[in-house]
Amino acid sequence: MVSVYLKFVQRKEYATDLLNSKFFCQTPEHYRNYEDQRYGRGDPTEGNIMGTTAIYLKSTMNNFFIYCMMRLDDTYISNGKIVIPQDHYHRMVKEFDSSYAVVINGPTLENILALHPFDHHIICQCDDITYKNLSVRDTFSLLKNSQVGNGNICWYNIIHLFRKSPIYAYQHEWRMVFSDLSEVPQNDYHTFQLKNNFSLDGYIVDLTGQDLTEKQLIMENDKCYIPYCFE
Repeated sequence: MVSVYLKFVQRKEYATDLLNSKFFCQTPEHYRNYEDQRYGRGDPTEGNIMGTTAIYLKSTMNNFFIYCMMRLDDTYISNGKIVIPQDHYHRMVKEFDSSYAVVINGPTLENILALHPFDHHIICQCDDITYKNLSVRDTFSLLKNSQVGNGNICWYNIIHLFRKSPIYAYQHEWRMVFSDLSEVPQNDYHTFQLKNNFSLDGYIVDLTGQDLTEKQLIMENDKCYIPYCFE
C-alpha cells in the first residue's frame, strides 16, 4: 500500500530542513503545557497514562522527543492529487499556523527508517497514532513494565506516546519518538538528523498562493487537492 507523509510548517526554511532530514522535535511535556488561544495548539492530555486524566510519568515527559507528520494511504490519492477534506485541511493549517506543506514519499522514507539511519546512541520508534484513550488494563500494564533497575523508563513500553484522544483523529498523525541515550536532556527541544546528511524524497507546496516558486494546491468542491508527484 502506497503512503504519503505531509508536514505542515510555518516557514519555508522549516520545510527545507525536513527535506534535508532534520527533525526538529519537542518533548511531550512541551505539548502538554503549550497553550495558544489563537490557534488552539497544544494537547493537555499528551503523554497521559490513564484515560483523559492528568496522570503522567515525569521521566517519560522529559526524556523523549516527538516529531509528527500526517500519514495518508493510497485511498487519499487520486489522479495525481492528494485529496483532503477542506475542513480537515483548514484545521491543520490553523493549528500549525502553516504557510507551507512538505510532501514526503512514504515508501522511500519507510525504507530509510528501517535501516535505523541515526547515530548508535539515538533510539527512534515510529508508528501511527491510535486515537483511543488508554484503558485501565493498559495503564496497569504500563506501570508494571515501565521501569528497570536504574529507574529509567524502558524504551519498549511507551504505548502512551502513541495514543491520543479521538477528537484529534482528523490529523491522521504518524509520529517518531526519539531518545538520545548519550545525554540527559537540557531543553524541551532537540534536532535529530539522519546519518550522512541524507536528503528525503519530497517537495514543498505553497499554501498561501503567494510563493509561485513552489507547487500550488487547489480548493474545489469541499476538497483540498495537493499535488502528488511520485511515481
